[in-house]
Amino acid sequence: MASVGAALWLAVVGVACGDGGSGAIGGVADAAQDTASQGDAAIDAAIDAAVAVDAATDTVADDGADAADGDGIDAPDLVDATPPAPLVLSDVTFTASKTNPLAGVLSVTTNRPARLGVTWVEVGRDGPPAAVPTSPALAMQHSVWILGLAPESEFVVTVSAVDGDGHAALQQAATVATDALPASLPQFTLVASDAAAVAPGLTLLLPRSATSGGPRGMIVIIDHEARPRWLFTQDQQVHDVRLSPRGTLLYMDRAGLTELDMAGRAVRHVERTAIPADTLHHAILELPDGHLLTLSTELRGIDGYPPEVAGGGLQNVVGDLVLDIAPDGTLATSWALLDLLDPHHVAAGFTDSGYDNVYPGATPTRDWSHANALHWDAGRGVMLVCLRHQHQIVALDRGTGAVRWRLGEGGDFTLAAGGAWFHGPHAAQLTASGDVLLFDNGFGRPLEEGGEYSRAVELAIDDAADPPTAEVVWEWRGEAPFYSPVMGDADQLANGDVLVTVAAYDEAGSDDVGARLVEVTHEASPRVVWDVRVGHPTARYQVYQADRIDGVYPPELLTAP
Repeated sequence: MASVGAALWLAVVGVACGDGGSGAIGGVADAAQDTASQGDAAIDAAIDAAVAVDAATDTVADDGADAADGDGIDAPDLVDATPPAPLVLSDVTFTASKTNPLAGVLSVTTNRPARLGVTWVEVGRDGPPAAVPTSPALAMQHSVWILGLAPESEFVVTVSAVDGDGHAALQQAATVATDALPASLPQFTLVASDAAAVAPGLTLLLPRSATSGGPRGMIVIIDHEARPRWLFTQDQQVHDVRLSPRGTLLYMDRAGLTELDMAGRAVRHVERTAIPADTLHHAILELPDGHLLTLSTELRGIDGYPPEVAGGGLQNVVGDLVLDIAPDGTLATSWALLDLLDPHHVAAGFTDSGYDNVYPGATPTRDWSHANALHWDAGRGVMLVCLRHQHQIVALDRGTGAVRWRLGEGGDFTLAAGGAWFHGPHAAQLTASGDVLLFDNGFGRPLEEGGEYSRAVELAIDDAADPPTAEVVWEWRGEAPFYSPVMGDADQLANGDVLVTVAAYDEAGSDDVGARLVEVTHEASPRVVWDVRVGHPTARYQVYQADRIDGVYPPELLTAP
């Protein structure tokens, strides 16, 4: 990965304030001497005045001096009227991050303990300065992370300082220039934006290289103009990423579970082999008690399949496990879906052999469930597990491990007239109103149900009814029908809109297959208010998922190295 060049210059841009003087009281004794010619009565009066003033301002050090002079008179205290030395900022330097080319550390020295204030502006762009969180502690050596820069841009970072007494330093400014990102990375193109309607924040996404040439794993944060503002890359494909309550990023790959701070540094890692687990895939989720939920697999030989199912008889079936990982990285418990659901219930996707490389001695493997997402339903106390190859969303009781219900074709719910079940679902989650929102890939959808088309769809569910009921209450199928057979996401945003990730988007009449991120209004006739395409001139990129986040700074300040 190319590093960021940082051309730096410093300039005085302001003048400090707050260095006020202090008065003196020692002059009262001198006033007594000046009145000597006016007679003994005047002298006595002046001395009495000096003693009265000194009584109110006496110090231990002064008492020693009074005793030493032997005249029996308590001399008045002297206050040093010399103002403190100016507070000075020095050694202002910017060091680019080794893991995130759109970030770096600003290092500053002050000649006495002080607190910093840091802002930055992008050269050539309007808007208020961006404030950088800094430590409230007084210090002389300061390190502050500058996050959220954009590539191929120039920024002016302004530094101020105030000591504990309120004395301020002359401000200094540093200019930071960032390089272009490597050409192998995906390109983000803003197609449309209604700035007044778009939900605030930045967009966190997981691009994936579908061809050789680019990095296998990426975590990217873009702004509303589709400009990258944060970047992390690695050799292994990233399966899922979540923003934690601490403002860190939790992500998973096939090697394990990792927590990154927003400087791109690993602060926690759990190895897959230490759990232990055959695989880790698709999802990571932190629960309120600090436990992590993720997905794994197991292999079982299961007999009794009818001839029309992969030839029937004994099959090498790969089923999913839901793992509960304690905060110390140990396995707290696990739930095997092959024990909780009917292993002979099969749907489109069963004969996929994507796990042949994981279980090479059992080929061909059968991908029975293909779990791809987890969601915690705090209100019901259940885990929602999205099963692509069962074409269902399953609710598991975390306390008992029992199946509460199955949503989808062949499940426990009756679908209201006029609606269509999802097929090959991805990223099921709950909305604020308790509805289930997901990306319906349409994988394996029968022709009599409309065939292979994709959509974002929301279902209102009543799991207390007998039987439970479901109703399609909202959907977005695009301006024109489209089909994205893999991955995908749909998230409700703070303003009620829905952020849809079309992982593999193929525009009609085009050979350019990339990805599309689109924010649409939550209306009967959804309106596109933000539209970004992800692609590359020579490589194919897909996007596994995307989330809208508040910003790049965590609620607790980063501590720079």
